[in-house]
Amino acid sequence: AELDTLNYKDVTLGDKSLFRLFIGKRLYKKERSDDTTKIPAYSANVFEPFGYFERSNVTNFDYPSILWGIDGNFEFNLIPAGRVFATTDHCGTIQILDDSIVPEYLLHALYVRRAEESFDRAFRASMTNMKKFVVKIPVREDGSFDVEAQKLMAARFTGSREKKEKLQSVKQRLDDLLTRYLSFR
Repeated sequence: AELDTLNYKDVTLGDKSLFRLFIGKRLYKKERSDDTTKIPAYSANVFEPFGYFERSNVTNFDYPSILWGIDGNFEFNLIPAGRVFATTDHCGTIQILDDSIVPEYLLHALYVRRAEESFDRAFRASMTNMKKFVVKIPVREDGSFDVEAQKLMAARFTGSREKKEKLQSVKQRLDDLLTRYLSFR
């Protein structure tokens, strides 16, 4: 698929035939554990578990999920199908019900849309707002989702994100070296 000549379909996250959206429930610190064999629970930070718990508010792990922080920097994190997790009331989940939507592509599309709309802390990523959220998904001539094009675009996105993370890590090390060097002078 030539990426510059693709057709796209606008898809709303509120489309129940494609996605299931839900928000976690309050978890109490007294039930929280550091035991990593228990279920990781995500909160406002969608990358690092807030703690580990005995049970999950999520009932079905058959679908890939994308977590979003409700208050915060509007970040997204992909949790593969089959991985057990829990969420607090500061974390939303988008389960991808249609297997012709590539999870890594949807993650990319969400970040693209976030950048276009320049969402920030003023945008509250509530359930109501997320259901109206529209992403563009490549389609074939017949109107079905173009899985190959999604995979190609997802691979490019993942590659550039990994390069960016590596650059940030190298920059941090250089900054640390410079700070140490200047402190010896």
